[in-house]
Amino acid sequence: MVIKNVKKHLRHVILWLFDKDNSITAKDASEEIQGVYGQDSIAQRTCGKWLKKFRDGDKDVEDLEDEPRSGRPSNLNDEELCLLVEMDPKATVRELAEVLQKSVGSVWNIMVIVIVFLC
Repeated sequence: MVIKNVKKHLRHVILWLFDKDNSITAKDASEEIQGVYGQDSIAQRTCGKWLKKFRDGDKDVEDLEDEPRSGRPSNLNDEELCLLVEMDPKATVRELAEVLQKSVGSVWNIMVIVIVFLC
């Protein structure tokens, strides 16, 4: 899925920033990433979490997957959303939510990532 690939890419970027300067702060890392990928691309807290792992010696890039979470997984198909946006770039989030039969909030959350990384 697109979203998983984006998250994994950002983790690689954080690791690269850490390898470049192992004293980098979460604030500096998030600002550098946001400068390239946009304000909504990553939270400072997320950078801090990954930098802590790297500082603790856990730099196994293959092990950069999300920890299992409780709750229902998302069933919003981000590839389908991308296709709809490509077909009608002027469609509103409300219109896209209606077509996908999902909530406006769910579509908005995915759109933030789709717009930042794919458009």
